[in-house]
Amino acid sequence: MQGRKKNDIPDRQLSGTERVIRDNEKRRRKKRRRDRMIYLILALFVAGTGIVLSLTVFFHIEVINATTDSLYYSADEIIAASGIKTGENMFLQPLSKVSEKIEKTLPYIESAKIKLSLPNKITILTTDAVPALAVEAGEDFFLLSIKGKILGTTGMTVPPDTTAIIKGLTLKEPEAGNTAEFNEEGGFELLMQILDSLEKNELEGVTEINLTDTIDIKIWLEDSIRLDIGSINEIDKKLNFAKPVIEAEAQRKNLNPIYIDVKNPREAHARDITTSEPEEETETTVSETKEDSSQEKTTESETKAKKEEATSEKSRSI
Repeated sequence: MQGRKKNDIPDRQLSGTERVIRDNEKRRRKKRRRDRMIYLILALFVAGTGIVLSLTVFFHIEVINATTDSLYYSADEIIAASGIKTGENMFLQPLSKVSEKIEKTLPYIESAKIKLSLPNKITILTTDAVPALAVEAGEDFFLLSIKGKILGTTGMTVPPDTTAIIKGLTLKEPEAGNTAEFNEEGGFELLMQILDSLEKNELEGVTEINLTDTIDIKIWLEDSIRLDIGSINEIDKKLNFAKPVIEAEAQRKNLNPIYIDVKNPREAHARDITTSEPEEETETTVSETKEDSSQEKTTESETKAKKEEATSEKSRSI
């Protein structure tokens, strides 16, 4: 029997004592399996009972708060828009759908978050949407948040001064509370990419974004500086090059509007937008090839020299 397990040895080859020992081991193993099964069933029963009780007896909502500093809606209006009622079970609330419902019902709520506090309290946290964009619709304008949420119409032929007019895009079936959709393919993504790049480069005071020609995008800052972007390609780099030129022009305190050409992502040119003769234009240039990308040069002195030379020649001819 050496090298063989006792369980593999036929009963007739075991002594009476060995057979008794083996039978006892079998009974103990069966009892352990039966005990494990009983414990598992009991655990499942207890867990199931706990779930049923938590959904029927415990955790009923008794307190609903709306923590908000909204300029547009009261706490009661926000709670009503959520659809949550006292007496309902906390764990039966579809939190994501509740948030979406608030944001859809109340257009000027940009985001809503639901917080559960056991055993019976729900808190609604909201953030206001700020009108940032204006899209023309006939003789009216639709206002959009910076994330592209439709807030409603202005009821005026002129949008608020705090918004940027979006040209070249038309809204598709606009409805307050929804995210904007445009008839132009890829229009929403293009607009969001531009807004994101403006934020990254900390360029503020945008008054107009013209997307009429998507390979000749134009952005107005404070109605006095027009950025000629060209296509959307490398827009982050283009706007980054525009920044030192904008700062240089601000120091010059030019009364005339200017445009800055950054179609080339490695160079930026600025010129006055005037009806005067071309030789009277001034120019500021920033190029990537320079050691300091913020270094600027002006040709005002050259323009002045040309004027003086022309005047002297005219005097000699007289």
